[in-house]
Amino acid sequence: YSFADDAVTEITVVVETKKVTLIWNLNDEYEFGEELGTPVIEGLDSSKYTVTGLPASGTADTADGYTVTVTITDSNYAFADGSVTAEKTITVNAKKVEISWNTTYSYSYGDNLPVPTIEGLEAGVDYTVEYSDENGTLENGYIAHVGEYKVKVTLVNGNYTLGTDETTLTIN
Repeated sequence: YSFADDAVTEITVVVETKKVTLIWNLNDEYEFGEELGTPVIEGLDSSKYTVTGLPASGTADTADGYTVTVTITDSNYAFADGSVTAEKTITVNAKKVEISWNTTYSYSYGDNLPVPTIEGLEAGVDYTVEYSDENGTLENGYIAHVGEYKVKVTLVNGNYTLGTDETTLTIN
């Protein structure tokens, strides 16, 4: 190109960013212990964007809400709306676990009270078992007499919830 002197004082070059599509690969809700998805940007190398808010393990650390943020770090790219950041909130709910109740036992005076089994509970998760009869809570953990006992299980961990946490134990 050739221009006459002083004919052009300014040239503006418009370079548009390439529009990319975000694929969340995330559900709105998960259960504790379930593997989470990972967002990706279609056709864009993962070195050109960051994903924050997800645990490195790929599984939620706690039953809670998580805000996941995807940020494009390469200025040549943007989402369809022109933004370079997108957020999504996901919820990780407590995992429902079930107790195996065997409610009829044949025990003798002084035997230890039975401990229910909790299926689906991760090893090392604490819980308490409380036994009571018509006289109140049993403190010694031993069978005092034949009859019915209320059994209540309480989890000490918010990542789990019990389906049924109470039953009646009959000692014959």
